[in-house]
Amino acid sequence: MQKGRKLKMYKKLLIIFSFFLLFSTNTFAKMNYLKCTEKIDKVRDHWLNEGDIDSIALMEYEDTKNTIKINMVFNLSKEKPFLHIKKRKIENTELGFQINISEKQSGLEMRESYSFVKLEDKIVYTRSAYFKSEKTSKNDELLLDHDNTARCENITKDQYKKLMKQKSWNFE
Repeated sequence: MQKGRKLKMYKKLLIIFSFFLLFSTNTFAKMNYLKCTEKIDKVRDHWLNEGDIDSIALMEYEDTKNTIKINMVFNLSKEKPFLHIKKRKIENTELGFQINISEKQSGLEMRESYSFVKLEDKIVYTRSAYFKSEKTSKNDELLLDHDNTARCENITKDQYKKLMKQKSWNFE
């Protein structure tokens, strides 16, 4: 009699566990960590030259929830990477996904678009960036207008955390 109760209990647990797995795929969403080296592809107005390394982007990408967070650091920086794009939803495309950002405030204008392509287990992207700030009493006018290309490498969460704490950068 006790064997029968145990068997029924195991069946119930198995059914509950199966139900949990089937309906909670977002609970087990896999976070992907990426290190992407951006090179200047096309210069419209920028102090770097085409082919120069512009920056390194450190990303947290979760494809099941369609979100991405982008941190950046520039060459020869003595600072930790800064938050460039807070966690936000992405738009899926035929080949991958994209993000488009446009902000305008008094004296500032910024437009950026990322177009990501998934190639097997690799991600590459192009980024078009436009930033303009008007001259103020403290700063000169600034205009940046360029396109970048980047190849990303998958890194572990521990590698990502270590890079996010790094304060000295030299890409060359």
